[in-house]
Amino acid sequence: MKTLSGLIVSLFLCMASVFAQAPASSKFNLTGQVAGVFSAGTKMVAADAAASYTLSPQVTLRTDNLIISAASSNASLAAVDLSGVQTQLPLSSIFKKFGLDPSVYGAYGVGEIGTDTNAGGVSSAESVALGVNRKISPSVVLNLVEVRWLHCPLPTSDVSRLAVQQAGAPVVAGSSPMFTSNAFVISTGFSW
Repeated sequence: MKTLSGLIVSLFLCMASVFAQAPASSKFNLTGQVAGVFSAGTKMVAADAAASYTLSPQVTLRTDNLIISAASSNASLAAVDLSGVQTQLPLSSIFKKFGLDPSVYGAYGVGEIGTDTNAGGVSSAESVALGVNRKISPSVVLNLVEVRWLHCPLPTSDVSRLAVQQAGAPVVAGSSPMFTSNAFVISTGFSW
């Protein structure tokens, strides 16, 4: 939990320095989300701290930092750092069919690559996500849901505890039954 707190404080301090130097026309956003991670029959929890910079109304550069923990403890199992592009999806006609105002509700897609750090070392990570959000005010957006497919070695349990039990057996990402390669992440949170 200290790692997550330190990450969030560091992110806010870095973004504050960027805000102080950014021109008035720039559009930086910070996002905080809570998530459930489902992989190989294992349920884990995660926190996602994201920062983004809007290039145009349709295209945004985005970086996500997911800290994945065991559901039964606060042990950090993996840190996944991703960067990529988010784009608005043209679904206004679908929102209108459901009686939702397209100027308030939006859908987006995200494609990112990065790294995954866990007990097995550092590996590459890829992710795609789809989400639906709702503007609460001009500066606050509620992310109703974001569903993400994550491809990287993720522990299927508390690897640090299992590694000690195996008495010296090396933990190798991708080759150990304690790791899985695919996960679904379902999250919700706020952007401001």
